[in-house]
Amino acid sequence: MSATPPAPASRPRPSAAWLAFSAKMTAQVASVAGRADLTVTVAPGAGRGAPACFVPDSAEIEVNGACLPIDPATANPADRERYPALWGATVHEGAHAAHSRWRAPKGTDAAWSAAATALEESRIEARQVTRRPADRAWLRACTCQIVIGDFTAAAAPPASPDRPPR
Repeated sequence: MSATPPAPASRPRPSAAWLAFSAKMTAQVASVAGRADLTVTVAPGAGRGAPACFVPDSAEIEVNGACLPIDPATANPADRERYPALWGATVHEGAHAAHSRWRAPKGTDAAWSAAATALEESRIEARQVTRRPADRAWLRACTCQIVIGDFTAAAAPPASPDRPPR
């Protein structure tokens, strides 16, 4: 797995509603990942530039609150059907916490590292659904609602023929 991007230098403290929801998610993630040392933070801007991420060195899962389609004050992990994509992102990162151990050695070519990281994504999800078959629905919701949206945005044509794609 590639190195996790560093946390932003200054990150606003989440509101009480986000902190309470994060605490509820933290209580739920131990069974997902099969380990009790994880902390989950769900808040606007969390995820270090991605919808979600796992930070192995600090045993943290961060999920961007933009993935939560409801008010965090009304969200409860017991009613995760109201936000299947966010729960799927959390399950995916929990799968990293449970099954990812590899990190690219220093000096590894970026293309090789990117390829290995891409393979790791499907490997950990396969391991997760072998261990917890019901997680397949949550992972699928995350893929359909978040991941495919990223591909669609990246595939958008440039604004004009004179401007290359980013």
